[in-house]
Amino acid sequence: MNAPDNSTRAAQTPPIPAENKLRFVVLRHDVGGKLSRTGQSHLDWMFQQAGDTGNRLLKTWATPILDLTMADPADDHRTGGQLETEATQLIDHRAAYLDFEGEISGGRGRVTRVLSGHYQLLRQATDRWEARLYWSQAGQARCAEVCFYRIRSERRSRREESREGWSLRFSRCWYDTN
Repeated sequence: MNAPDNSTRAAQTPPIPAENKLRFVVLRHDVGGKLSRTGQSHLDWMFQQAGDTGNRLLKTWATPILDLTMADPADDHRTGGQLETEATQLIDHRAAYLDFEGEISGGRGRVTRVLSGHYQLLRQATDRWEARLYWSQAGQARCAEVCFYRIRSERRSRREESREGWSLRFSRCWYDTN
């Protein structure tokens, strides 16, 4: 299953109204020796859930570490303004991570904020979750669309099993927010 190409739609869309803002954070997680799920440092993508009136839980995925700075539109010649990678959906995390940086208890490592801001939920289904992210970087307003989508790899031989997983497409959008 392929992710949709949202680059032209996103480039023409203004920022979301203040009353519709949900928060997100992307944390670099440098893992410690006690984290059983993985030994690899990675990014944790965490999103406040619409409808969670207590704002207690964050929808969460992990991806390999990506360069999300994309500070210059001239860099688009390398990536087309998009990054795509594998993702793992994790259990929902506590909302405290929206504001947290530092050592995680139990020897599970350290987290450092990479991006944080607000997002607008575009689509939510069992196999797809899409949002438009808004944040500030070096005094400039930034926007990107993320699409986490479920993939299924077919087995290539009788010995292999089919596997399900997730992918992430991160698409930058450029427009004047002033």
